[in-house]
Amino acid sequence: MAQVSNYPHLKRLFCLTAMGMLSLWSNQTYAQDSTKSILDINNSKLVKKANQFLDSNQKKINSFFNKKVDAAKDGLTKKTNSLIDKTGINEIDKPLPYERLLNKKYTLGRRAYQNTVSQFNYLFNADVALDEIIQKARAVHEDDFTELLPFYDYDLSVTAKESIDSIIYRCNANIVLHDLRSNYVDDAYLMLAKAYLFHKNFDTAASILQFINYSFYDKEAGADLPIGSNLNKSGKFSIASAEDGRAWENKNVRNESMIWQARNYFEAGELNEGISLLQLLKTDAGFPKRLHPFMYEQLAYGYYQSGNYDSAANYLIKGLDNAQDLLTRARWTYLIAQLYEKEQKIDLAYNWYRKAGAIASDPIIAVYASIYMASIEANRGEKSWEVLANSLERMLKKDKYLPFADIIYYEMAQLALRNNARTKANKWLIASIQKNEQNTKLKQKALVQLGDINYQDNHFAVAKIAYGQINNLLKSYPNYEQITLRKKWMDQIESYDAMIANEDS
Repeated sequence: MAQVSNYPHLKRLFCLTAMGMLSLWSNQTYAQDSTKSILDINNSKLVKKANQFLDSNQKKINSFFNKKVDAAKDGLTKKTNSLIDKTGINEIDKPLPYERLLNKKYTLGRRAYQNTVSQFNYLFNADVALDEIIQKARAVHEDDFTELLPFYDYDLSVTAKESIDSIIYRCNANIVLHDLRSNYVDDAYLMLAKAYLFHKNFDTAASILQFINYSFYDKEAGADLPIGSNLNKSGKFSIASAEDGRAWENKNVRNESMIWQARNYFEAGELNEGISLLQLLKTDAGFPKRLHPFMYEQLAYGYYQSGNYDSAANYLIKGLDNAQDLLTRARWTYLIAQLYEKEQKIDLAYNWYRKAGAIASDPIIAVYASIYMASIEANRGEKSWEVLANSLERMLKKDKYLPFADIIYYEMAQLALRNNARTKANKWLIASIQKNEQNTKLKQKALVQLGDINYQDNHFAVAKIAYGQINNLLKSYPNYEQITLRKKWMDQIESYDAMIANEDS
């Protein structure tokens, strides 16, 4: 009984001991777990989920803003490119058509197409436009056949006023938009140079002509030999480009461009340079004969401008075949006669006046040719001046000469004055004035002569009428002050003369 009653005490002791040990172990365990939780707080599932949530939202926000920025950049780039395209700046980076075409094979079909379009589209229209400019200048030009004629029947100061934009556009388009292997690229450059010459842009024209001279010179196997070098295959000194003379051959315009270079020198006042270049071409055995008339024409022009009229006439005779029409040929023929007359080669002058009158399509050239032939015959004494005057008057029986009656009567008066036939001179001057409808310059000369003749002969009433009709006389006119004073005092002079006549009667 005593043992049975002791068991509960043992149980209690065992339980208390176990609880104490358990409490001690649990305290150590809890302390360790507390430290570990503080150190590993970031490894908790809650924090990880929070971080994942924040990271995903940050990525979405960044992605949203990046898309907005990229869209704004794209829009700005498109607008910038559009603006550049409109201004043409972006075209600099694009290959031009002729650059693209050079990478393609130059087939027979492409050759035919490029040559046809170049020749009959761009170059043809450019040539027509340039010719229109020259023809307009010719239409407003007026020659005074009593003075030495200008070499050309147009003035560059008139052609320079016309626009050459269409010519420049067509020439540039022919070069840039087409294959540079075309046969008509050099023609386009020459047309461009001529346009600048007639526009009086002599420096630009000279640069283009110089470019043609060097760029289109025949090179041997790629060797860049100096122009005119005797190292070429023929061993001959020549600055010209060889031509084989085939009818179907497209001529290299380089030879022609050198003549235009000389013309450009003349227009720029560099006469010696132009004449030297032409003389070099004249002695060049390789220079094509087809260009000789043009070369002689320009030689004549150079000597004409330098005042060497004998050489000018000789070369112009050789250059007559280059006249563009019959009117130009007749005009140059008349000019040759004038040049020989300036050099006192009267026989040659007479023959060329006769030729000019025979081929003249313009009656005024025939009229003046006949007048100066009559003047030469009168000076020779071969015929009396009356016979010559009558031969001039007989011209008025032909209808084509009637519009020039004022000129014919005026020249008849000059014949009479040279032979002191003042009465007939007075009569023919009056006839010239009466027949004159448009030639103001000639009418003024006739009035001055009529006034002077009658003033010297004391026929003051007629002199008063003549001087009274003289208007707008230029100060450069010969005896301007004398004419002005006579016109001013003619009323009083005529009245005094009438008073004296009444007293004498």
